[in-house]
Amino acid sequence: MYSQVADVDDVEKLLEALHIANQLCQYGYFFPVSDSKNLLVKDDSSLYRFQTPYYWPWQHRHPDNVDYAIYLSKRTLRNKQRHGLEEYELEALNSLKKNLQNKWDFITMQAEEQVRLAKERKKGEKIVSDSQERAYWRVYRPPPGYLNYIEPAPVPNRSRGARCKKRSLEDLNREFPIVTSLSAVSSDSETSSTPQYSAFTLIGHGALYDE
Repeated sequence: MYSQVADVDDVEKLLEALHIANQLCQYGYFFPVSDSKNLLVKDDSSLYRFQTPYYWPWQHRHPDNVDYAIYLSKRTLRNKQRHGLEEYELEALNSLKKNLQNKWDFITMQAEEQVRLAKERKKGEKIVSDSQERAYWRVYRPPPGYLNYIEPAPVPNRSRGARCKKRSLEDLNREFPIVTSLSAVSSDSETSSTPQYSAFTLIGHGALYDE
């Protein structure tokens, strides 16, 4: 009986460890070496590499389309066999060219400069750096059908909420005018009756005199 309880406890700990590991992997703190699409931790002999702190989500700003365009353009300038774009990346690059026409000269210049700097690194450094950068973009620009785990939440527009609140108060005043009218009538009635009873009340008389 004890061994069965211990086995169940071990399984629960293993599942919890896998869950935490998958969370860290999906948020980009480490990544699988041999799988560039699935950000999953497997209970086998698969190899994983820790991401460089530069690419950690908590200290790196959310990339924009210009950053992504530079990354894709840079890969088109390198060895196609090792750095060639996948179909969804080619479609993204073509779309970015149309949407960022006025910035494309700058994007091309940045891509060429980064390729030039990469050539100055040692082979081992380039392999590690390329895998880290690809894993980074796998998190922020996942392939079709894959979840984006760190997509930023929409920011509410406070001014719009204030306008809606103001309109709702105006609508209430239009929809319930009888309440305002009754309040006014009640107030007038209380005011007109006050002199009749003021002699017998402390509030209306103002003070209590000794005889």
